[in-house]
Amino acid sequence: TSPPEIILADTGIALHPLDSRYMSLKNKFVQNPFNPQDRLPIIFDESVDQNFGTGAVKLTPGHDTFDYTLAIKHNLPIRTMLNDQGRVQLHLDHPFYQQLNDLHRYDARDKVLQLLENQGLRRGEQEQQKMVIPICSRTGDIIEPMVKELI
Repeated sequence: TSPPEIILADTGIALHPLDSRYMSLKNKFVQNPFNPQDRLPIIFDESVDQNFGTGAVKLTPGHDTFDYTLAIKHNLPIRTMLNDQGRVQLHLDHPFYQQLNDLHRYDARDKVLQLLENQGLRRGEQEQQKMVIPICSRTGDIIEPMVKELI
């Protein structure tokens, strides 16, 4: 239910502590497919709905308030991958800097899906439950939640 391009800013995976499907994953990590050095911790939290989808929530705290709350609670880093113009903003040393940096978020979405497909990691798509997507009344653009520092 999240845009695929924000996988670039993922910092963890959350599961419900009573979900028997995932008990063997306590104290484990997963690898971000876009950065081999990026080991994402698997955390367990009661606020995860184990009956929604797979019961696993990828955490992108720089782009989602629920994820942000869990990141603060579990001391996960907060990352964003978009700048204020809606373009991908990666560090120079990021493995996919050349391919993704400065792409508009919708172009990045297509490219990320293609790269996942090329790596054999795309498992297809499923119809999602209806969700509220904030739209700007002036421009009609989708409003992307982003954590910002107070100045």
